[in-house]
Amino acid sequence: MVETLDTCIKAWHWLVFGMVLAALEIFIPSFTIFWFGLGAIIVAVLLWFPVELSFSWQLLIWAISSSIFAP
Repeated sequence: MVETLDTCIKAWHWLVFGMVLAALEIFIPSFTIFWFGLGAIIVAVLLWFPVELSFSWQLLIWAISSSIFAP
């Protein structure tokens, strides 16, 4: 299944995922989901450039950028 995700995950998927996570912060007032949303938006911005990243690299960048944003 991961092989099919490598070809299907695009920048707009990460952008929508980040926006949904940031919007969920309205309903979950702990202010923790917001950082995961920012991490997803960072991955979306990186994928807008002509960079070929596998899904595992995208997940790694998302995890690292989310942990950097979290206070």
